[in-house]
Amino acid sequence: MFSFRALPRILIALGVLCAVSATTICAQTDYHDKTLGFHLGRYIALKTAGYRMVSLDVAGDIKDQRWSAVWVKQRGAPFTAIHGVSSGQLLSWYADKSKDGYRPKWITSAGSGTKRVYGCIMVKDGRKAFLYPDMSTSSFDFTTKVLSKSSTNLFGRLMVSASIHGTATNPRYAAIYEENPSQIRYGYSTNDSAASYQKKFQVFVNQVWARPAIVTMNGGQRYLSVFRGDEIGTWTAYHDMTKVTYESISSKLGKQGYRPQQIMVGGKGSAARYAALFVKGSPSMKLRVTGDYVPAFRAIDRLMLGYRSQTGFMKKTNARQAGIAITKNGCLVYARGFTYARPNWPVTQPTTGFRLASCTKPLTSMAIFQLAERRRDVSLNSLLVDLVTLGTPKDADFKKIRLHHLIDHR
Repeated sequence: MFSFRALPRILIALGVLCAVSATTICAQTDYHDKTLGFHLGRYIALKTAGYRMVSLDVAGDIKDQRWSAVWVKQRGAPFTAIHGVSSGQLLSWYADKSKDGYRPKWITSAGSGTKRVYGCIMVKDGRKAFLYPDMSTSSFDFTTKVLSKSSTNLFGRLMVSASIHGTATNPRYAAIYEENPSQIRYGYSTNDSAASYQKKFQVFVNQVWARPAIVTMNGGQRYLSVFRGDEIGTWTAYHDMTKVTYESISSKLGKQGYRPQQIMVGGKGSAARYAALFVKGSPSMKLRVTGDYVPAFRAIDRLMLGYRSQTGFMKKTNARQAGIAITKNGCLVYARGFTYARPNWPVTQPTTGFRLASCTKPLTSMAIFQLAERRRDVSLNSLLVDLVTLGTPKDADFKKIRLHHLIDHR
């Protein structure tokens, strides 16, 4: 499944410094491939010292579980976590903590059947979120589709955490969806091999201009990936790594100022493979406008860019690119391009072309109804092939398309 909505290990804990904003520096530590006992010990010590988990992963199964985590020392809402539990224990704990005002923030899972094992982080920040711990591929797709449209926000709920467990032939998924006030666009791909994930990665990064947010695998090396349209600083990502490869890459990138933001492991022992996201620096978003300034249309510029205390459309909707053109009496009187993105993002020009996408819907509907009004032999039930000459279709079902299908977009 490939969908877009709107869009290697170190055996000792490693302490580094990380920049989380232009003015804030925080301590960070991470570890991986650790026993549950080691992880629980670090959880108590690091939480007491003011650290928070920004990434948590379990590999193996409930009888042989291995843990990886990334911790950052920074302030935030109260949080609690559970580790090394079955689905029943997870749901019981989840229900109890929900009554106390906590909501799910991070989920990790591994194993299959009765050997499934989970870990979960919950925070108490007043926001709402939904947790689904065990879904088939079809259920995962359906749930994501429904929740992405289930909020008063245009972009619905955001998948903030997800994990894949089960087997190579029967992958299962766990996910958390929360409110999306920042209108972050995201996409995902399920049940990929390492090779097919790489192809999806190229599409999301190079064509959609998204960045990997979650890349995780189960013991059968089937991938689940989530890509988002927000920014996190300068990043680089690797997957399908052995232990030795991960250690080498992590060490090399550490010298360049990168820090691991996520460490994910699928499988165990010599068969284990790693995926990691490394980040350095802070997000750098620039608001740029091209085209001639026209004083008569300064209200449009203020609407798009913001004015005084008012946030402009670009920042408010987290839009990356937009173009506006206005004509009067057949003459172009206003044409400007707007860009709100990282510095290396393509700058929108007044002449930049955009895909029409759903803008074709009203145009198509208008043309169909006008045709039906002018010709008595045409109705919404008419076959498209009887009205338009398009050559020989490759798909035989093309001959079944009727005009009402074009309006309904089925």
